[in-house]
Amino acid sequence: MTSIPAEGYFTVEARTNAEAKTAHDDGLEIHREHLGGNAIAELTISSGSVTATQGFHSIDTEIDAGSDFLDNIVQTNLDAGHLLLIRAQDSGRTVNVRDIQGGAGEILTADGATFALDNIDKWLLLVREGAQWLEVLRSYGTDSASAAAFLGAAVLGANIFTGVQKWDKGGDVASTASMSLGTDGNSFDITGTDAITSIATLGLGTWVLLRFTGILTFTHHSTDLICPGGQNITTAVDTRILLWEYAVGDWMVMGHEQAGARNYEDRTLQR
Repeated sequence: MTSIPAEGYFTVEARTNAEAKTAHDDGLEIHREHLGGNAIAELTISSGSVTATQGFHSIDTEIDAGSDFLDNIVQTNLDAGHLLLIRAQDSGRTVNVRDIQGGAGEILTADGATFALDNIDKWLLLVREGAQWLEVLRSYGTDSASAAAFLGAAVLGANIFTGVQKWDKGGDVASTASMSLGTDGNSFDITGTDAITSIATLGLGTWVLLRFTGILTFTHHSTDLICPGGQNITTAVDTRILLWEYAVGDWMVMGHEQAGARNYEDRTLQR
């Protein structure tokens, strides 16, 4: 561990040029030891431990095992207050960072649980405090489910929308008997004239608005595609149908309007 020169070190009149050069080199080395001062360096776990040499390391399992435990990070080379950023060396080898396993260099995770670095896009930022490493921040990368669980982002209560809510318009969809809508919006133009008998799932509770560009039969089914009054709907150019996925892969027409019609038919209003 490189030590920072004492305050006033360079102002001592008796300081030699060689001593000053050495102190400057020490300063450069300190920068290299800190986070961002050097390229990421790989460390391999040995009996649950690694020895950090700088602020940025990738960690690999012992003998390239499929998974391993990281319990201690030796502090010899990093002083108090040092930040240390780590990730797994390989997405196929999981590094399990365990909480408070005892001994110098033990790690305290924020939730007191093991943090699995099972992908190279997961990160853990630690700070040295005394003989321990304390978690500062973590990133789950693309693992949004684990991130939500860690943050306690559980079931939401009632929502209050205070601004305009917009349904993106997805790409046009060609009509087929078993039609699949895109995932790029909640409203779609339906092209073609093939009869529609079912629609693939977009997820329970999804609402979509369909606008038709031609004449086709929107076929009633008792579960797959429930139409008002149990009757098929014959579309025309600019017919609109509002649908709700009430069960997985099963849709219910909540309203429809024929182009140019003066009445609007839905499941709650009768005009």
